[in-house]
This record gives sequence, C-alpha cells and structure tokens, in this order.
Amino acid sequence: AQTRVHGESLSFESRAAVRIIELDGTTPKWAPASVTVYAGDTVTWAWSSQQNVAQANSAFVAINTSPGAFYSGAPALGGAYSLRFDTPGTYYYKSQNTASLTGTIIVKQFSWDRGKLVLDGNFTLNGQTTSWGPAAKEVKMFLGDNCPPGWEEVPQAAGYMLVSRPTGGVSGNKLNTPFANNESTRVPPHVHPAVVADPGHAHSYDIFGYGNTENSYRSSYVQGYTTTSTGSSTTGVTVGINSPTNASHNPQLYVLLCQAAAV
Repeated sequence: AQTRVHGESLSFESRAAVRIIELDGTTPKWAPASVTVYAGDTVTWAWSSQQNVAQANSAFVAINTSPGAFYSGAPALGGAYSLRFDTPGTYYYKSQNTASLTGTIIVKQFSWDRGKLVLDGNFTLNGQTTSWGPAAKEVKMFLGDNCPPGWEEVPQAAGYMLVSRPTGGVSGNKLNTPFANNESTRVPPHVHPAVVADPGHAHSYDIFGYGNTENSYRSSYVQGYTTTSTGSSTTGVTVGINSPTNASHNPQLYVLLCQAAAV
C-alpha cells in the first residue's frame, strides 16, 4: 500500500495491477468482463487478435470522445494497453472490431479528505470483512430532533412501542393504533371478574288468632294481637374497584429512529 498527501487530503492506494485478457472462441470476450478497483489501481488489457480498447457509453454502442476518455488507438493485431484509474466512477469500454468484447470498470474510493474518511465498498478489520455504511434496513436510535446526514426518520415506527418479533412474526408488522403526542397510557378492553357470596337472610313475623271460632261473636272474643314488621338484614356484599394509591402511567422516553436515506 502507498500513501499520498495532497494538501488537506490523504489517499490510501493499493496500487494493484488488474489484468484483463481477450478470450478467443466462437464469441470472443474480455475476462473478467467486469472488475472493481480502487482509485490509484492500474488495469491492463491484452489481446491477440485485431482488437483495441475504447471507452464507450453504457449501452456499449457509441465511443466516448469526450476529453479524458481512454482509447488505446486503432485496432491492432495483438497488443496491450494499461491505464491507471484515479477518479471513482463506472467506466464502460469495448473493442471497435468485435461487438462482443465489452466490459465495465468500477472504480471506488478510499481516502481521507478534510477530516472525513471516504470509503466506497467493504474493508477488512482484524480479519473480518465489514461493509462501510449502513446495512440494508438498518435502523439507528438518536436522542435528537433530526436524523444525521444520509439518514431519514422511520415513518412507520412513529408512536409505536418496539417489540422483538415473536416466533413466526414479521419484522415491520404493526398492531393497533399508535400513541398520540403526550398520550401517557393505553388501557385495552378488559373485564374485572367479581365473586358475590350471599351470607343469607331471614324474615320474622307474628301469628295472631281468635278465642272463639263463631263469626257472629268474633269481635268480642279476640284474644288480642300485635302487628310486627318483617325483620330485615343486609347481605354484606359490596362490589367495586379500588385504585391502588401507588398507581402510575407507563414510563416513556421519546427517541428518534432513523434509517439510511433512499438514494
């Protein structure tokens, strides 16, 4: 590896040499037809038949004649052409003599520019290959009101409590309605079972009668009676709900969930 210093920028280069050769056959082709290199790497083409290398458009039809476009010269019988790529981007090329000889060069960047590390692609750290940048569908949590550059808020998570998916669950599935701003708690539909036990009760009454059974003399022979009210008793059962004195709402902390911005 080699390090270059350009004023306020620092570039790391592998200075790798990539060789692309022509494969003869019924349908000639470059091998490999697509390669990925880093800025500073050199690519060399080699062929044995009447060929050349010319930068083309993405359809591999028109030759790129803009200033700086690469061109090995007119088709020649056998030859080689080398080019160092310093600018990241995707480059298309072809042979003007054989339509099937097309290819792509993808140039990525790995540099330190004004305090910012720019890495395009994967890197290996302690033997582990890691992707530089967010993974697919990666979500990050922030205590702030705005997502950092390159990230955007996850709209489908607004107002929802996050739950690790159960067995058979689908990530991103939403249940019920989200919390409104400053909504402190949510009580789902439920019932309170109650058991009523009646200890029983009794009624008291008085019996009255006559001293003589002859109707014509009844009024004069009544022994006397007293009217007594029926006795009553409460069941002693009370049904109600008592709220505990230490009851409180669900503790909540608002955070910002961000995902990689769509490009």
